[in-house]
Amino acid sequence: MNLIARKPSPLLRFITFLLIVASLQLAKEVFIVFASACLLTFLLNPIVRYLERIGVRRTFAVILTTIAIFSLLGGISYTLGNELRSLAIELPSYKENISERIDSFREFNKKGVLKDLTNTYEEIVTRAEAKENDDLSDEDKDAQAVRLVNPEPINKTMMQVVFTPMLSGLGMFGATMVLVIFLLIRQQDLRNRIMRLAGTSRLTATTRALDEAGSRMSRYLFAQTMINSVFGIALAVGLYFIGLPYVILFGCLAAVLRFIPYIGAWMSGLIPLTLSVAIFDTWQEPLLIVCLVASLELTTNMILEPIFYGQSIGVSEVALLVAITFWTWLWGPIGLLLATPMTVCFVVLCKYIPEWQFVDTLMSDKPLMNPSLVFYQRLLAMDEREAARVLKQEITRRPFSQVIDDTVIPALTITKREYNHGRLYDREVFNIAQSTRAIVEQLTRSKNLKNKLESTDDERPLVLARAFGDEIDELPLHMFSGLDASQSFRLVILSTHLLSSEIIQEIDKQRPSAFLISSLPPGKVSVAKMLAIRLRERFPELPIIFGHWTHDDTNIEGERLDIDAEGIPPVLVHSLTEATKATSRAVLMNGKQ
Repeated sequence: MNLIARKPSPLLRFITFLLIVASLQLAKEVFIVFASACLLTFLLNPIVRYLERIGVRRTFAVILTTIAIFSLLGGISYTLGNELRSLAIELPSYKENISERIDSFREFNKKGVLKDLTNTYEEIVTRAEAKENDDLSDEDKDAQAVRLVNPEPINKTMMQVVFTPMLSGLGMFGATMVLVIFLLIRQQDLRNRIMRLAGTSRLTATTRALDEAGSRMSRYLFAQTMINSVFGIALAVGLYFIGLPYVILFGCLAAVLRFIPYIGAWMSGLIPLTLSVAIFDTWQEPLLIVCLVASLELTTNMILEPIFYGQSIGVSEVALLVAITFWTWLWGPIGLLLATPMTVCFVVLCKYIPEWQFVDTLMSDKPLMNPSLVFYQRLLAMDEREAARVLKQEITRRPFSQVIDDTVIPALTITKREYNHGRLYDREVFNIAQSTRAIVEQLTRSKNLKNKLESTDDERPLVLARAFGDEIDELPLHMFSGLDASQSFRLVILSTHLLSSEIIQEIDKQRPSAFLISSLPPGKVSVAKMLAIRLRERFPELPIIFGHWTHDDTNIEGERLDIDAEGIPPVLVHSLTEATKATSRAVLMNGKQ
């Protein structure tokens, strides 16, 4: 009996997610070590590869790199420990200055709104405590009095408070160091095992996922480390010239905290700002520190990050903030530091797993809707300003004619298809048509592209055009008249209410150099084709251009229509750019005859 594989239900996926979160929380020490080791491996792997390229064996290159990096980290930790100890010793000497600051704040508190707020708060607390004491029984009051006289002894010893966390931190540091060494040495073997575990059917996807995650993480961590180092050094130098002590401590702290997106830099300036308030007698130095942190953050965001990154990390800002909140709740301060790189890895891997591709859709920063869909959606919502902004953004990147072909025409095609399926009302179609025409006319005027048909004695060659349908179908012709290349001829758009015999009379009367037929899919192609057949029989030498705006890249410019009639065969085009070229060529050939 054949069993049909079914996708797991949403409930089962949710339960699986809860189990994963519970595992990450219960065994967080193990996962923190593993995650830190993986990230350090991504950071150090480029250095190891460089040493390999210059002739150093990989094992020796790994040992040399890890010893150098961890020795540097150990030296920095030792220096920071000395500065922290010195700061703790010298803090009591600033007690008088801190008292003066507090007294000045209290003096300010006595004179304004803060005094009223403080008095109100104290009154509320006093009333609440009095009501609570009245509700207590005599036995509860006696028990409370006993607890106040004989407080419970503190059971935590010095070993529990100091040495246990210190030994735990040293153990995690050592385990991370050893794991980094083996991950770097056995990198190829681990990769092959992951490939084998994924199976040969997913070999391509697994290879791409690992390569993209590795390259993106190495690039991000290296760039972030360089930027943060520059930020920390610049902050330390600035604090030194301001006159603040312990600048090495604050510089290293800033370099570490800036791994936290958006708020890390400001957190790094909070501690030196607080110390400057305690040390200095005036407010000039604290204000200088605030200006220093703000200027450094603006410089790194606007200059250094675009140079070092070159491209985005691939995660949207909102998704990154949600991920930071999640990892901070799960692992505390360490999760706050590891949140960004772990989120990037997770999003990259989910992109290549079919069952988890929704994560890439929700969290990646790539646009999920092309401009034509966004343009249509904004028009449907009657947000004309936002729709115009979409076209303006596209015009800054591409030519105007290409924006019309790639954005506006597909949006009109969607409108007509939705109307034919009964999903749009007549009023909505009318609003979309009017808004589109107004936006395009405004853009053509701003670009000086508007075709000027000022008088009937214009000596330019005449081109007649006819659309099949309603005002939506006429819009491509109005936009066609505003393109640059259409300035070589005079376009006259015939009414959609004219019959075929009336169109023939107009052609016979005005003798145009070419005739343009417009059909917006899904349109009346058969009716337009019948008109082309009648025109070919009546005017065999009249160039006919059939614009079927399908926006299909597989169609070739100049494709012929299958019409059994003598004379010049009609030319089929699929974009306004092609229509402009074909019409200009037809007018030119007609003028030479």
